Amino acid sequence: MCGCVTGSRIEALTNVKLDDADTAARSVGEKTVMVRAARQLLSAITKVLILADRVVIKQLVTAKDQVR
Repeated sequence: MCGCVTGSRIEALTNVKLDDADTAARSVGEKTVMVRAARQLLSAITKVLILADRVVIKQLVTAKDQVR
């Protein structure tokens, strides 16, 4: 997926016109969904990074024990 497509999609979701209340309410709802998805993505990435850190720490401890 191209970053420009994602950027234009985010731009479309965040572009709120205040003259149309229905469009503004729908845009706010879409923004809420986007924020929730971004938080879930950040949470998933954090879990993967923590898991990777645990693997690296285990490898370091194992290597240290082998040196002894």
